[in-house]
Amino acid sequence: MNKIMSGISPCKMRICLLSKADRYGGGASKIAEQLAQNLTAAGHKVIHLSRSSRQGFNDINRPLYGRCEKLIKKIHWHLRTLGFPEILPMELPRLLLKKEFREIDVFHFHDISGAISPFTVLILSFFKPVIWTAHDCSIVTAGCIYPLDCERFNSQCGPCPQIGTWPLQSKFDFTRFLYKVKLFVLRNARNLTLVSPSEWLRKTIHQKVAIEVKVISNGIDQRVYYPLPKNKVRASLSIDEQAFVIAISANSSRNVFKGFYNNLRVLDALRQRQVAFTLLVIGRVDDTAKHHLKAFNYINTGFIEDASKMNEYLNAADLLLHCAEAENQPLGVIEAASTGLPVFGFDIGGTKECVPLSERHRFVKPAQRSALVADIEHFASQRHKNAVDSYFSLQRMVEDYEKLYASVARKVR
Repeated sequence: MNKIMSGISPCKMRICLLSKADRYGGGASKIAEQLAQNLTAAGHKVIHLSRSSRQGFNDINRPLYGRCEKLIKKIHWHLRTLGFPEILPMELPRLLLKKEFREIDVFHFHDISGAISPFTVLILSFFKPVIWTAHDCSIVTAGCIYPLDCERFNSQCGPCPQIGTWPLQSKFDFTRFLYKVKLFVLRNARNLTLVSPSEWLRKTIHQKVAIEVKVISNGIDQRVYYPLPKNKVRASLSIDEQAFVIAISANSSRNVFKGFYNNLRVLDALRQRQVAFTLLVIGRVDDTAKHHLKAFNYINTGFIEDASKMNEYLNAADLLLHCAEAENQPLGVIEAASTGLPVFGFDIGGTKECVPLSERHRFVKPAQRSALVADIEHFASQRHKNAVDSYFSLQRMVEDYEKLYASVARKVR
């Protein structure tokens, strides 16, 4: 993965990043990995601890649980089955006792669901500066990533409609207790700084706990995601140069948050209006999704490992359709906008914050789906691309976090 040297030079620090996985574990873990690599390139001493690593651990990305990995994973699994996911801070003793972690200047947590106890965040904050970047709503719920239509988390959580689904994989519902634990951690941590990538999530957190939340937006490598000549890209990918191409992210049809079926409803409405289009499905498609996609003229890219190839496919499209059921600040939308690709979809979470204000991007409330269909139909005859917004660059994100690390470290010296 490409590394970007930071343009600022604060004092070199010892930083420990903690996440559920490496970049293959989702957007939050990908951000953690990018930070680790670029902070290392900037001269900082960085350790990135994760529960799993599909590409294998190395000198920077190390196993979260150390030598006790099998035992701790087993204990976490049993507690999760009983309805108490990650309730015990099993990973904490190593962080407190091992010399290389005692020398850390700042601990930075990312996606802890399914991997790290909130009590680890709490207790560690009494000894070291701790930053916790919230990549979803689980920071202020009993555990669900997004509450969807559930309003119970606004009061006390429970009974939970998402019991039995990750990360609440249990038949037993102790979400009211888990909710109290989460708020207890946030209200009683000492040297804790909360960060949100979006203004939307900042407001959501602030409504639950009256503490300051800083906004540092996600960033992507704009040396990888940038505009390319559409005709040349389509020729190389064997895509009809004259076709109106709508791109969607494949995702799992079982992931209710990603809105696969919302996209299908919009596409079906376009077909009924006799709008001719080629569907570009980016990513691996499961069998259920294949069954539903048979009704469309579609191209499936399969899983894309190479970011430069992803850039080519985004440049081959005329529009990205993103009708998620729940989102914070999706990297896929930022990547698309960085190539100049217009994005149409639902105004959910912080999605609209991912693109510059422009008439060529269009977001509507889910109840206004018919208006979105009409907008796409109108847009189909234009096919113009947007100017690129440099704000969501990886370099800007790394620099913002460097400044924050230096600031929180100074406060405890």
